[in-house]
Amino acid sequence: MSRVKEIFAKSRRLAVLRFLSEGAGYELNTSVLRSALDVIGFNCSRCAVESECLYLEECGLVQVENIEGTGVVSVKLTERGLAVAKGDVFHPCVDRPSPPRS
Repeated sequence: MSRVKEIFAKSRRLAVLRFLSEGAGYELNTSVLRSALDVIGFNCSRCAVESECLYLEECGLVQVENIEGTGVVSVKLTERGLAVAKGDVFHPCVDRPSPPRS
């Protein structure tokens, strides 16, 4: 992966974790995540969002569940994923959040 693509991927992953941290029960479906990512400039397909979420699951940061018979993919933040989203824990595949503005 090129350096530029890796920068975008790490930033996109942080955005996914942050959106999940704001969701009810720390959980959203991939359609909602895709729409949220579009709003902040990450125009990507639902398939790309699902792939990214599966990668985050391999890293132990989210749990992905296909809801049988619905075509809906639900993504839930893990405790470790929340710590990464807040910047309390570093993970090499996710951008580190900026410090809060004063």
